Amino acid sequence: MGWECADAARYPERRKVARADEWGGLESRCGLRVTMGSNPIPSAMLCRLATTLVALAILASGCGGNPDEAVGTLTTTPTPSTTPVPENAEDPPEPEPTPAPDDADDPPELEPTPAPEDMGDPSDAYFALERVLDISIEIDPEHWDTLRHQTRTPEDVQDEIKKFGFSQPFSNIYSWFPATVTVDGETHTEVGVRKKGFVGSQSSTKPSLKLRYDKYVDDQALGGVMERMAVNNSIQDASMVNTCLSYRVFAAAGSPAPRCNFATVSVNGEQLGLYVHVEEIKAPFLRRHFESSEGNLYEGTVSDFTKTFRGTIEKKNNEKDADWSDIDAVVAAMEDQSEAGFEALAQIVDMDRFLSFWATEVLVGHWDGYTGHRVNYHFYREPDGLFVFIPWGPDQTFPLSDDPNPYDNVADPPPSVMALTIIPRRLYGHPEWRAAYVSRLKELLDTVWNEEDLLAEVDEMAAIVQQHALPEQARAAAADTLRVREFILERRDEILADLTPVPPDSPWQ
Repeated sequence: MGWECADAARYPERRKVARADEWGGLESRCGLRVTMGSNPIPSAMLCRLATTLVALAILASGCGGNPDEAVGTLTTTPTPSTTPVPENAEDPPEPEPTPAPDDADDPPELEPTPAPEDMGDPSDAYFALERVLDISIEIDPEHWDTLRHQTRTPEDVQDEIKKFGFSQPFSNIYSWFPATVTVDGETHTEVGVRKKGFVGSQSSTKPSLKLRYDKYVDDQALGGVMERMAVNNSIQDASMVNTCLSYRVFAAAGSPAPRCNFATVSVNGEQLGLYVHVEEIKAPFLRRHFESSEGNLYEGTVSDFTKTFRGTIEKKNNEKDADWSDIDAVVAAMEDQSEAGFEALAQIVDMDRFLSFWATEVLVGHWDGYTGHRVNYHFYREPDGLFVFIPWGPDQTFPLSDDPNPYDNVADPPPSVMALTIIPRRLYGHPEWRAAYVSRLKELLDTVWNEEDLLAEVDEMAAIVQQHALPEQARAAAADTLRVREFILERRDEILADLTPVPPDSPWQ
């Protein structure tokens, strides 16, 4: 228990300022604040305490003690006096309160008590890196055979482009099937299961999967909190480290990034091996990262903010709302070649966060994302807000190849920039925005790209893979993890050398 002078009128500099993790300040009428530990004692308790202190002072003085010492050595169970009190003794008079001066300040208003600290998202437990989920799926064998053979080939994509151009999003070719799903011993029936992936991750023996608990049963959820799950087969990343590590770098750089860990998956008793468990970008994700989840969420797949590629942008929510004016505003801004175009862009896109997103895609070598390939990205705009870009599908990051992107028609791309798409291409062509991008890239190298920490995370993830992957998968992972480590160790020097003495010209025109 402690005492503080809290006379706000005479000593305003000594008044305690409540923080989010403390109770609000409370001043007693006598100008003192009483605290227990770091917490002030509420007013009702102060009144009872004041009465107790007065009584104790009288007892102490009656026993020959010092009333000041009695107050200073207050205990929760004071020892009563052994001196008998005569039966006819009168009760000690109640002390009269000292009247406050006419010009005394009014007592300060009570500050509200803040709510308890956020206990965290209950779904966090399902994404803890050290927790490897055990997912068992029981499904009709015929349904499973149909599911795993649904596929899309590069030829299918070309045929669809020939038929529709880039006027609409690509077809959804996957079907949902009911299944019984058990995760770490918790079993649910009538869970929707379907295949996922565009082209590169296609597999009929180890398909990437989506699970939807509320597909057939309203409000059904794993642990009462997880309505959806997504597990990726990682066949384009033998190390199985790329995805989770990339998302951690994006998150450290300030981008809203999915949570990620690992899971073993079996179907009808057959072990399919280790998967990467990734948070889906749906309403719960938006609620975790934004004040409102009611805005427009979009996904880009061979998509850009140009008249040619605008049509393939897919609206992921508010589908019944035919208003695409926010997309059209970005397209119009990029068509304007004057300074007004950049000003208009800043009115619809969060440019500061885009610089970080862009620089992080470059930093981790995410050539298969927005700035390098027009794919694997989401972007979200809160009502009356600005667009924020969200990373997706970083399973081909940390490449050692000097030319990892086979689709950009650039033979020797600079390691310090990717600018295939319209927004980074226009920004990099503007001297001031190029300087802002380079500055942000160097800033992230200093603040986010900590080689020691990144290598420690690689070791932690690699150990999990070695413990839980099937033998053949584990051997391939051990060999490929060397690639990730080498990329991390070389990336800083590679980028800084490319920026010296001046940033390179863009090969994307």
